Amino acid sequence: TDMQNRVVIKGDIYTEYNDEIEGVEVGIGIPDLEAMTSEDGEYAFVSMPLGGSYQVVPRKDDEHLNGISTLDLILIQRHILGVEWLDSPYKMIAADVNGNQDISSVDLIELRKLILGVYNELPQNDAWRFIDAEYTFIDPLNPWIHSIPEDYLISDLNSDMDIDFIGVKVGDVNGSVVANSNDANIEDRNSDALKLTINENWIEAGDITTIKISADNYTDILGWQTAIRYDLEKMNVLEVMAPFENWSDRNYHINSEEGIITISYHAFEASTLDNTEAMVEILVESKESLNATKVLHLDQATMNLEAYNSNAQVLPIELGNSTEVYDELKIIGAQPNPFVEQTDITIKVPADGSALWQYYDVNGRLLYQTSAFYTKGTHTQRVARSELNASGMVYVNLLMHNKSIQYRLILI
Repeated sequence: TDMQNRVVIKGDIYTEYNDEIEGVEVGIGIPDLEAMTSEDGEYAFVSMPLGGSYQVVPRKDDEHLNGISTLDLILIQRHILGVEWLDSPYKMIAADVNGNQDISSVDLIELRKLILGVYNELPQNDAWRFIDAEYTFIDPLNPWIHSIPEDYLISDLNSDMDIDFIGVKVGDVNGSVVANSNDANIEDRNSDALKLTINENWIEAGDITTIKISADNYTDILGWQTAIRYDLEKMNVLEVMAPFENWSDRNYHINSEEGIITISYHAFEASTLDNTEAMVEILVESKESLNATKVLHLDQATMNLEAYNSNAQVLPIELGNSTEVYDELKIIGAQPNPFVEQTDITIKVPADGSALWQYYDVNGRLLYQTSAFYTKGTHTQRVARSELNASGMVYVNLLMHNKSIQYRLILI
């Protein structure tokens, strides 16, 4: 029968760490005939006629950022400088980001653009390269001496065939790619987070000023990457600065359509900063009066927020002054309340400034007002019955930093 003249072409596609690669499109040189690898990395063309000639070509060009971080930049740079060589031909192919069969600073520049979101995909390379698993590199330290077989030619199909490929995720030299839906990649993560603090400052409308971000424990750090979301309606971001010698405008990208700043920085040698030194300064033009801590937020959705120490361990980045701390003007309470002669109102102030206190009766008549200057922190304001000259319910209105908050006092 005809079925006896038919055979199977199949194979497995996996990384050099033997992680199966899901979602690879495998062509066979026949239009509209393709197989897709399953989560166990397998593909198959069943009942192929004997005697045919075929070209097996795997391709996967999506999720360019999968497995990519600033740590890859650090490791590729160490290779370029001869400090620590990439130890397999597959890692070297991964480091050749622009696909010109050489590893140079141009690859670092291209990969950083991908990390920062300047590129959504690499302009000169696919996300993955696939190499015939049977191929032996003549010189593992220079994989490009001979042309690398990225397909498999069958000139006369005469039996079942098993053709495997090793996949290389371009840009990923530390093997952190998530290759299939069963793969939960565990990086060498350090539990000590790098804690950032956005320095409090009150910015008036129209001001051009810098918002400083410092770190409590910037110790022995080789590099880091972070995304910061800002409020487009309240400010423009003009520039991002940092105290590092090799810092330039290539280390950050301002997406002014979505209000996201992406930053990727690494150095050849680890450095330590004092917690009084700014790790990064953001030059902004304010459209309205605002508190810096209220308009900047770390954005985990855009990229992994992480730093790398000199052992190439990954440290998560967190915001130390989470916006709960002095994030807004608050009246905490009054003691005593109800009161007879006088009461102390406790307030929390987000930033230095002048405040106006107003006291109204139930009919909205202004009974008394007074102003005061407060520094950032917790304060008490005393008010006496003789100043209010009223009894029963009194409404308090506190105005500060273009914001007003209300509170109720009861005089008995």
